[in-house]
Amino acid sequence: MANKTLTQMQTELGTRLEDPDATIFTDSVKKDHLNNAIRELILILKEDYIFPLIAKHSITLDGTVTPVSTFALSGLTSSIINERVIDVLLGENVTDTITYNTYMDILPLKRLTDSHYYESGTKYPKYNVEDGVVTFYDGLDDKERTYSMRYLKHPTDLSSSSDTSPLDEMFDTIIISMAQATLLETDSSGANAMKAKQVNDNVMVKIQAING
Repeated sequence: MANKTLTQMQTELGTRLEDPDATIFTDSVKKDHLNNAIRELILILKEDYIFPLIAKHSITLDGTVTPVSTFALSGLTSSIINERVIDVLLGENVTDTITYNTYMDILPLKRLTDSHYYESGTKYPKYNVEDGVVTFYDGLDDKERTYSMRYLKHPTDLSSSSDTSPLDEMFDTIIISMAQATLLETDSSGANAMKAKQVNDNVMVKIQAING
């Protein structure tokens, strides 16, 4: 089976909302909620299911001034979603060949930039992501360093009628359900609040089962 197209997802969503003629929710509104659902789902799925959206970026920084170096996420090749960095590997230059062999741990920015911390001589590399900037502390010496960072890139929005989700087809129904729930929640009368909660609860149960 193949992924449902945007048009197919909009049609199914309209049927679930008892609005097949799009008199209450336009196709444009349904498209926006489907795209929001995809972005939200990507952020809560296990790495196994989002690998098409995982990108890698190599960063070389001059560490001669201070053990702490920074890199702006705006410099990534692909746009990152929600500043979601998956992991960072510290590389060592051995005869002009970069070997990545040390995973860096996350540390709160305040500690990472505290001179009392990095002057203590710790040898454990750390990093932090905050306000569009990755801060690195390699904990080794003041040499130029290369980092390999894996991050979650922003999915391309569904736009044309034949577009499909970047996720596996098994998630199409969940995406539609998530969009259904958020659209039901837009009912200012509150009449659909309980139904929206039920749909959302069912979605969360399915996601938890998939993530294991």
